[in-house]
Amino acid sequence: VNTLVIIAEQPWLGVGAGDFVADYAAVNSQRSPDWKVPTNPHNQLLFTVVTTGVVGGALLLAVWFAPPWLARRWPDDGLRVLRVGLPVFYFVICLSESFLWRTNTTLMFVLFSAWLYGPRSGMLPGGVPARVSP
Repeated sequence: VNTLVIIAEQPWLGVGAGDFVADYAAVNSQRSPDWKVPTNPHNQLLFTVVTTGVVGGALLLAVWFAPPWLARRWPDDGLRVLRVGLPVFYFVICLSESFLWRTNTTLMFVLFSAWLYGPRSGMLPGGVPARVSP
């Protein structure tokens, strides 16, 4: 709830990547002084929006959902379910923790994204060859 108050005060660009704890402490002291001040709101989307604003939140949603949307036109190579499942899985687990703030889970997301959405057998989206022979 306190995170939403901070977002309402600075919706477009947020409070900055390093200022969440200080701003949360200020709001917390007024609205819920008995609560401990967390280092993150335990929700990746809220954490991104509070620190980088609506602009950052939109970019995070694009990172999650643009690749499978763009890949929908690729030929079905048996990985289509995983291409949709990876961002949906991360979206769901990031509702309860800021998993993309942690190195290990971020690297796992990047690794699997590179494997699922990266070049496949020299083909571009739509089955177009990635390299043209001379």
